Amino acid sequence: MLGDEIGALHFFKSDYTLDPEKSFQGHNDKLLFCAYASHRNFLVTLSLEMELGHYSVRVWDLNDYKRVDEDHYPVCQEEFLRKHDEKREPIPTALAVSSDGKQIAVGLADGFVTLMSGDWTTKRVHKTIPVDAGTPITGLAYLPNNDPAVTSFNLFAVSVTTVKSLKLDMSRTFEINISQENERVLDNKGGDLFCSVLYENELIVAKEEGIYFYTTEEKKENYIPSICKKRMICAFSDFLAVVEKTDNDMKSNMTIYQLQEQFTAYKQLNLPMINFLAAAWDKIIVFSTNQVYTITEESESVQMESLFTRSLYQNAINIAKKKINPEKK
Repeated sequence: MLGDEIGALHFFKSDYTLDPEKSFQGHNDKLLFCAYASHRNFLVTLSLEMELGHYSVRVWDLNDYKRVDEDHYPVCQEEFLRKHDEKREPIPTALAVSSDGKQIAVGLADGFVTLMSGDWTTKRVHKTIPVDAGTPITGLAYLPNNDPAVTSFNLFAVSVTTVKSLKLDMSRTFEINISQENERVLDNKGGDLFCSVLYENELIVAKEEGIYFYTTEEKKENYIPSICKKRMICAFSDFLAVVEKTDNDMKSNMTIYQLQEQFTAYKQLNLPMINFLAAAWDKIIVFSTNQVYTITEESESVQMESLFTRSLYQNAINIAKKKINPEKK
């Protein structure tokens, strides 16, 4: 799914053709962020309605499309409007939704996070909390929640200066409670916009000096050295794609790391400026200045041949073992 400058949402099939039966007009202004609640098949979208002086968050039920005149839309379960005021300018910088769709988090440029919870049909609750006051929130991610009976949510929050984990307790009436003991500082150095992503229940943050991994309890000791300025990252399959800045504003470098073994699987220098990355169908889709293209994982035999050529014998053995027993990490 891709959003555009007029608030339309375009859904594509795996052969990259547009799916007109699913695409629809979601907002009246530029779509900034979207997040997907996999367990409910809900899509959350956020648009900055500049002329009206607020941002708009909408929750769409992709299981239920309705036809209105000649157009069709999924049912909009809820819409939230957050207006600017004289004391604060809540410019959205990040968006996340829990896997069960019961909680939404919006990161703001002033270091606050607005939390929303509810079933979106009969009950909803709003709460705004300071996470790193005065410093923009650059990334948010909920840990997946596979048990519908669990009412605690773990949220990673990244700002320019910190990485934190928050444990959010939710009552049956969707009230959100967070205490100081449930807020943990994982790192006193944060990350930039689009430089954090969730991968297998861990948060990855790409910084100028390297790529770091976090659990809800701590910053892990292992990291990937990578000294360069990062523009964005995207995880797919067992890989992490990293777009790096260059001295030429019209060019980008790209490095793809194998995450389980932490080696460089792919590297290209001086590519046309990469504006966005997306992961779909076990591929990376690259949106550059003048073209859109995909990067796909090589076959197992090609990967093994490449690793043996580079004398990465143990890495090849470990990857082969995982192919045989995928449950074993």
